[in-house]
Amino acid sequence: MSPAPKRVSRSCCPKCRSSEFFVYSSKVNTKNHRLRRWHCPDCGHRLTTYEITEAELKRYMRAELVVEAVSAALDSKLGRRQSGAAGASCLRCHHWTRAGTCDLDIPEAGDAFARECPHFQDHSTASHR
Repeated sequence: MSPAPKRVSRSCCPKCRSSEFFVYSSKVNTKNHRLRRWHCPDCGHRLTTYEITEAELKRYMRAELVVEAVSAALDSKLGRRQSGAAGASCLRCHHWTRAGTCDLDIPEAGDAFARECPHFQDHSTASHR
């Protein structure tokens, strides 16, 4: 019988919400990114995450904006309708406060993040609380 894995870190399982979700393996890959393998003993869900630098994240986000702009231009040229929150901006979101923060306390909140945010609600169409 193999020994139980060392529980390096705990979090909440995204599938069953168990607090027993833990990192059973953590290592640095050849690109100097930290790779973590997570496991939930309650539901069996497994997940791999990669930790990258803030500079890399910003580079990926800029590249994504370029891809979205090219895609939107092609859609317009070909007469196709755009889907999703292509024009999304946290500044236009119902959850953006006058203090310049997200009222859901999402630390990544900012202009580019709105395109990915599952909680984005355009304030012009959202029902106000």
